[in-house]
Amino acid sequence: MESFVKTLKKLFPYNILYALLFFSLPLLISNISDEQVVSSLLLFAFLKVFPFISLFCGIFFGLRHGFRWGLPISAGTWTFLFWLLFLADISFLWMIVIYAGSAALGCWCGSAWKQHRDEMYL
Repeated sequence: MESFVKTLKKLFPYNILYALLFFSLPLLISNISDEQVVSSLLLFAFLKVFPFISLFCGIFFGLRHGFRWGLPISAGTWTFLFWLLFLADISFLWMIVIYAGSAALGCWCGSAWKQHRDEMYL
């Protein structure tokens, strides 16, 4: 239980970033009246920008804390909440796997980079 609480404390800044990322964009573009522009901006952000941000969050988390499954699960949870509240279309449900996978890949790369860096300076 103590390890779980420590992992949650380590994940807190990344969860804040995911929450701001997923829920600020729809609020920022809600003033645009053209529906086609809004849908294209959301689609671009959801398919192109957010997976790379998830990957970089995973890399930074892996560099600092090593590989933990908490970050990919957290990324998948935030993606599911975003999907549930804003999209609710079954065709975008596969994005949960992509976000969690990109966060896991980032954690793995960051952890490997950390191990290589630590071995290099020994």
